[in-house]
Amino acid sequence: MINYVTYKAIDREKWDACIRESRNGLPYAWSWYLDICSRHWDALILDDYQAVFPLCWHRKYGISYLYQPLYNQQLGIFSSQPVTDDLTEAFLRQIPDRFKLVEICLNSGNHPGEGDYTTTPMVTYRLDLGQDYASLNKGYHSNTRRNLNTCQDHQLQFKTSGDPGQLIRMFREGIGKKLPEVTAYHYDYLSKLMHTAMHRQAGKLIEAYLPSGELCSAGFFLYGHRMIINLFPASNETGRKNAAMTGIIDHVIRQHAGESLVLDFEGSMIPSVARFYQGFGGSPVTYYFIAYNRLPKAVKWLKR
Repeated sequence: MINYVTYKAIDREKWDACIRESRNGLPYAWSWYLDICSRHWDALILDDYQAVFPLCWHRKYGISYLYQPLYNQQLGIFSSQPVTDDLTEAFLRQIPDRFKLVEICLNSGNHPGEGDYTTTPMVTYRLDLGQDYASLNKGYHSNTRRNLNTCQDHQLQFKTSGDPGQLIRMFREGIGKKLPEVTAYHYDYLSKLMHTAMHRQAGKLIEAYLPSGELCSAGFFLYGHRMIINLFPASNETGRKNAAMTGIIDHVIRQHAGESLVLDFEGSMIPSVARFYQGFGGSPVTYYFIAYNRLPKAVKWLKR
């Protein structure tokens, strides 16, 4: 039986045990992670937490809707058993009718069929780090090798940091200016997310410096479920010229080569970004964006 369970009624110990034991578990689904990145979340739960489906929701003008929080690429159904197509459909049918607008991402272990919703395939890129570094390096594309040589020519130094403030400022002063939808609220919870992950030994912040001591690039990596997720990267103009982000990702690959881990580059549907991640030998992995709009015609503008 699949039940709708409100946030206050969720047994967090059983929830996190289900995520921990899930075949398709992801750090995004830990209860502490959802607490930070989602304004509100409830859940659909199969029997005694045999499978769980977090529902991140918000309300606007009295209308409740489901959405995909920033810094949370995939959610959907998690279980220690294979999530069959039938089970995926059963969960989707149990989304309460009060959510008139739904725009969410399932995880790569969920495969929706045809229903009263639209499905859009999305792609992330992943790299199995189980080989030694020399073998992984052989899988780099020629352009990635050139970028890595540029990075090495500038003698960049890589350091682990415990303060995400500089990374967030770099992003806000650069690409963040072109993203008005990313507000102070999102930056505040991003900072809290990074601090909490590092406190829980589930996150690492890598910074790239020029020999002069100038910070030119940084990336925050989320750890969990045998995965390393490239959660939040940023570079300034100097960092882009020096291919610093190539150096940071190579640094992480070098650190974890030979371990039973997968590096998830977390994207992207943007062709240039996809090529960048493919350049490290990353392979495409599909997950699905699910959407439907049951708003009355008079309020369809809410979606905008």
